[in-house]
Amino acid sequence: MGLFKQNIYLKLDNDKNIVEKKDLKIKKNKVDIKVESGLTAKIGAEVLFGGETYPYPRKVFGKNAEALLFRNSKDYDSISFNFSTGEYSLTLDELDGAKAKYCINGTASCELFSMERLASYFNSNVSMDDILKELQQSVRDAFVADAKMSIGKYINSDIKTSDAYQEFEKIRNDIVNSNGAAIQKIRQMGLDLSPSGIIFKITPVTDTEELVEKVNSKLQQNAIDRLDEVKADKERAQRLEEKEMDQTHEVNVIRAQNTSITETKIEGNQEEKAEKAEETETKFCKYCGAKVSKTAKFCPKCGRNIEEV
Repeated sequence: MGLFKQNIYLKLDNDKNIVEKKDLKIKKNKVDIKVESGLTAKIGAEVLFGGETYPYPRKVFGKNAEALLFRNSKDYDSISFNFSTGEYSLTLDELDGAKAKYCINGTASCELFSMERLASYFNSNVSMDDILKELQQSVRDAFVADAKMSIGKYINSDIKTSDAYQEFEKIRNDIVNSNGAAIQKIRQMGLDLSPSGIIFKITPVTDTEELVEKVNSKLQQNAIDRLDEVKADKERAQRLEEKEMDQTHEVNVIRAQNTSITETKIEGNQEEKAEKAEETETKFCKYCGAKVSKTAKFCPKCGRNIEEV
């Protein structure tokens, strides 16, 4: 500090900070302010660039002034946060007509494009951790709400899991162009979120392959349990057919509970079924040649599925 002039040198005191807020005490009538190279300072409406010395009279700032000092470079040019939009029922590709629940999760990566806007938004010392904390606390919930609205336009239970990925591009564009609360907040922070910065992924609530295997195993087990009963006479075959319908309905109820299949039990006319049972003809198993009832679904000899014979 000179006799008639005050020299102020502005630099970042913490290397982890992107922005630092400085309280300036103006003690002389004239002040020279120099900013460290690679930084920019904003004092009121004045913008001071690094490497330069700026002379000011005291009356410009008064006795007290605040300076926001921030980096010029984009050393910290991207920051991401994860989010989940909840569960959605989608049609399984592996089992026609069956549905399963999936979580649609994602990551949003924001590019830092305006250090000055970032400094003004926080008006305090700012590190990358501070930016991430702000995104998580005041942006993510709003972003999830915006994402859910966009997803609801394109994702429903009639869409197959494979087709959902094709809809994500439309959803990403819809979110960014919606100008929702989250997008406005992100831009106020000096960040930019482009459609390519949003990545979605589908996570099965229950593993899809395991789910399909469980359904198939249950059907096979019920088929084995019915083999001995298929050997009965025509009267027993009639009762067996009724039992098979009940068992099939039970299996489909279990399947619907696990995969959201909607299955309706069909009640037939008992007298008509009795007449059809009496008119039952025979056929031959395409696997072992055994003679079986025309209405039989499984061969009583080899146990194979012959309902397409």
